[in-house]
Amino acid sequence: MNIIPWNKNGSSTSRTAGGPLDMLHREMDRVFDRFFDGPWGGTASLAAPFAGDFAPPLDIAEGDKEITVRAELPGVDPSRIELKVVGDVLTLSGTKEDQREDSGEGFYRSERVFGSFSRSIVLPESVDPDRVNAEFRNGVLNVRMTKKPTAVPRKIAVKSA
Repeated sequence: MNIIPWNKNGSSTSRTAGGPLDMLHREMDRVFDRFFDGPWGGTASLAAPFAGDFAPPLDIAEGDKEITVRAELPGVDPSRIELKVVGDVLTLSGTKEDQREDSGEGFYRSERVFGSFSRSIVLPESVDPDRVNAEFRNGVLNVRMTKKPTAVPRKIAVKSA
């Protein structure tokens, strides 16, 4: 499966994905983007920094028989998660709502964070779109996609003559 990194304006980056230095560079870009988009840029509050730019982190793993996608969705109600496969694209979307109230002697604080998210993944041809299962537990969504029987590697015994 090929995953191509994208930057904020939607164009692909010139770096090739995969090396440890590339991963470090992308992570540092993400840290600086979040820092400068934070409270000073007006997209997030001091109490809930970076809440306006929620994109769930994904782990993608490919095995011999299936592909697994794991999304961290803390604080998201499972009824507000939508998962669909259209053609060769898996799309995870939903809405995150978080409300906090705190009070004490001489103060009352109420904070609300609302926002939607969407992530899309291009699937390889080997995935059977009719055999996709999803399970949500403890804020983590696990999506298991079974490969078509023709795509599963088959070992062939080599006989000596």
